[in-house]
Amino acid sequence: HKELTLLHFVLLWVEEADLQALCDPHVLDCINRARLATSYLVFQDIITALEGFRNVENLVSTGKYRGQVIPRHTVTTDGEPDLFHSGMENFVARAGQEAKELWS
Repeated sequence: HKELTLLHFVLLWVEEADLQALCDPHVLDCINRARLATSYLVFQDIITALEGFRNVENLVSTGKYRGQVIPRHTVTTDGEPDLFHSGMENFVARAGQEAKELWS
């Protein structure tokens, strides 16, 4: 049982001359380059996100984010505990394995 998509139904209504034009090697090459460009953009977005994650990992391990020291506070100025660093530690602990799998 193969699932049908909207593309299947559209192809049923396309004129044969238009369908032949879509099968032209130049058109197929353009479609393939567009698909690869999209894949490349997705790849770049993933790399950017992973580099950001590495910056957060570095913050957790060194207290520095992109070379700037982010001081750890035990209590904020309004008397509330500073949850930033512990929140970042929890995030790295939860997401670290998935990030490692993406890098490999």
